[in-house]
Amino acid sequence: YVLQSLARLEDHRAAGHVSGLVFFNCPTASVGDLWVRGGQVNEIWYQSFHLTELAIDLVGHNRETTALYFRHFLKHWTAGKSCFDAAFDRWVDNFNSREALIGGFSWYKSNNARRLATIDRTAVDERAKISLPSAVLWGEDDPVLRSGWSKFLSQHFETVTCETAQGAGHFVHVEQPQKAADFIVRSIKEFAKQG
Repeated sequence: YVLQSLARLEDHRAAGHVSGLVFFNCPTASVGDLWVRGGQVNEIWYQSFHLTELAIDLVGHNRETTALYFRHFLKHWTAGKSCFDAAFDRWVDNFNSREALIGGFSWYKSNNARRLATIDRTAVDERAKISLPSAVLWGEDDPVLRSGWSKFLSQHFETVTCETAQGAGHFVHVEQPQKAADFIVRSIKEFAKQG
C-alpha cells in the first residue's frame, strides 16, 4: 500500500529532494494470498476488525480497554519484549478517544478493497518499479509481516538492499534503535555514492 505513494517521489528525486528510501519491514502486493495461507490470516484478524463500528466501541470503551488492545500488539509483535513500557501510557492516551480510533482505523477502511484484491491476486499494478535506490531492514521475528516476504522486493524496486534484524519483530526501530539508526546512516551514505 505504501508503494502506491512512492511512484510520486520520482518528481522529487528529479528535483534533487530525495536520493533514496529506507523502510522497515516492507510488504508488497506480490505477497498476495500469503496474507492468508499457512495460518497467516490469524495474524491479520485486526485488519478486518478495524472495519467495524464494533472495533471503535470496544477498543474505545474506556482507557482500560484501549490499553488492553494496544498492549496485545505491542507485546506480540515484539516477541514479548517490553520496549514500549516507558511510552505506553502516552501511547494509550493518544488513542483513548473515539476520534483518534476512527482516524487510525480508517486507514484500514480506505485500503480494504486494495488489500482484498492483493489477497485474491486480482490487484492490477501497472506502475513501473520504484527507481529510487532503496534499503529495507526487516525484523526477522515479525509475526505479521514475515521476513521471508523480502524475496518479493526486487519485483517492486529497481535497486534494493535488504538486511534482517535478528531478534527484532515488527517495530525494528524501537526494538533495536541503534541497529536501525546505523542502518539508516549506512543507507544514506550508499545513496549519496549512487547519486
